[in-house]
Amino acid sequence: MGRPSAARAPDPDARQDAYAGGEGPLDARLLSAIPVASSTGPDAALGEAMRYLAELPWAPDAILGNPAIRWRMTGPRSLEASLAEPAGAAVAFTFDEAGDIVLMDARDRPSGDAEGQAVRLDWRGESSDYRTIGPRRVPAFGVVGYIRPEVFVPYFRATITSYRLIGGPS
Repeated sequence: MGRPSAARAPDPDARQDAYAGGEGPLDARLLSAIPVASSTGPDAALGEAMRYLAELPWAPDAILGNPAIRWRMTGPRSLEASLAEPAGAAVAFTFDEAGDIVLMDARDRPSGDAEGQAVRLDWRGESSDYRTIGPRRVPAFGVVGYIRPEVFVPYFRATITSYRLIGGPS
């Protein structure tokens, strides 16, 4: 599986999230030491499973190599990727004329509101500037955010500067 690295300013905050074995833990820390957020359980698992699917443009080997991903055509340039578990783990991809994934949309991804209450929000990601970086063609730029009452609010932007394979064939 490939692992992109993003160019960004030093971040005093550390965030660790994952999706494996049906679990989706999240741990966020200020100055890499002070816990500020932690999440486990069904909503965390669903959110992390959706994140895994949304990051498929940066994991092209998983597109063909992960038999747990189910694919369904939804239009001439769109399809849905989903996982059987957890229920609701699905994202929709839109492709451009070159066949590159340029848009990801998902409905009802777990999040939190300003008061810290659990809510489900629509979620969107845009990928662009596809390049061959290392051994794979991946988007060199991406932005992800939530749709909060009719407004897209990005919370992640990245420029991919390198890509290396970890294990498996190159």
